Amino acid sequence: MTDQTSETTETDVEQDATATPATDVTEAESTAEEGRKGNPEAAKWRTKFRDAEAQVTALSQRVTDLQRAEIVRQATGAGLLIDGDDVFRDRQLADLLDDDGNVDADLVAEAVAAVRESKPHLGKPYLDGDVGIGTKAASKPLSWADVIGG
Repeated sequence: MTDQTSETTETDVEQDATATPATDVTEAESTAEEGRKGNPEAAKWRTKFRDAEAQVTALSQRVTDLQRAEIVRQATGAGLLIDGDDVFRDRQLADLLDDDGNVDADLVAEAVAAVRESKPHLGKPYLDGDVGIGTKAASKPLSWADVIGG
């Protein structure tokens, strides 16, 4: 009886030894599949996070474009520069913003003055005196005799 019990025990141990790795492999495969699939809720949050990042990037670019457009508008206003983008020749956008990220009109004016001083041909020409546009002040009415030369 002892011989049969020992044979049975050895056989059972061999079967258990072969069965255990197979079970481990199956559990490992199922864990790997779950890892690849991921938690559906986590996937939903990752998607929302990516969408939010895309929106932040788009809105940040939009604000930058609006800030740049405002600087160009201020630089071309009041006869200052022909092309407002010339103010960015030696300055970056951040150089013309205040601490809160708003366009600083004083910094823009300084930048425009610096551009006009270093490269006057980039500024709009100053018009002094009578350049033949509009009505003339206090001129006497002409008669036909004045026009004909008489």
